Parts: sequence; C-alpha cells; structure tokens
Amino acid sequence: MLFCTQQYLVFFLIVFTVYWVLPWARLRVWVLLGASYFFYQSWNAELARIIFLTTVGDYLIARGMDK
Repeated sequence: MLFCTQQYLVFFLIVFTVYWVLPWARLRVWVLLGASYFFYQSWNAELARIIFLTTVGDYLIARGMDK
C-alpha cells in the first residue's frame, strides 16, 4: 500500500474515523498502533516484524528504567 493510492485513502479514512469515534484515549493509542503494524505489514512483512520487535524491546526497556 502506497501513500498515493486509493487503497491508502480508504485505509486512512477508516483509521481516522475509528480514532475520533472512540471515547477512550488509551484505546485510540492501540488503534493507531494496530493500524501502523497493518500498514507496514501490507508493504513488507519483515519490516513489520522488526518494528514489532523494537516496539516490544523499547517497552520492556522503559519499564525497566521506571523501576
């Protein structure tokens, strides 16, 4: 999926609408995270796996630093 395609426009409009319809800020963050993973997955599955692993790693490091 490229930024200049109609497929991306539909994807963007769905994510944008879902984001603003949701009343809870925490759920909005999860929607954006899931949409980001889906977007990268549609372009390159290996890149999506790398981004997922770095996200988990950063989260665990931040949790460790918080303690």
